[in-house]
Amino acid sequence: MTIITVMSLAIITVTLSDQETANKKSLLMRLNELGSSALARGRLEIAEDYHQRALIIGKELDDEREIALSLINLGLVANFREELDKAEEYYQRAFAISERLEYKKGMARSLFGFGLLSLDRKDPASARNYWQR
Repeated sequence: MTIITVMSLAIITVTLSDQETANKKSLLMRLNELGSSALARGRLEIAEDYHQRALIIGKELDDEREIALSLINLGLVANFREELDKAEEYYQRAFAISERLEYKKGMARSLFGFGLLSLDRKDPASARNYWQR
């Protein structure tokens, strides 16, 4: 094999790898959109399935921002199921990742989730504090 052939194969491999990553990223985003749509319609099992699948892909891609967003979405599903401790765990994990990354969107959405939890726990003052941060 010539050097040019080896280099061409390397370029093709990198290109395929980049395309696979782009495809997974696109799939991850669509899964989160479908999960959010299912949640809005009250289809909690379907929403959870989509968000769990998005979380798995986020981990495969080592994309911590997408991991945080998937955790927040799973927290919302748990919140709607009134599984408040489970929701809180998801929000805490998402907030910790977002804070470490200085990812404002993730932090804001986590705080929104904490506010919802506070309302469900009959603590509107705490909810207001989360939403004003």
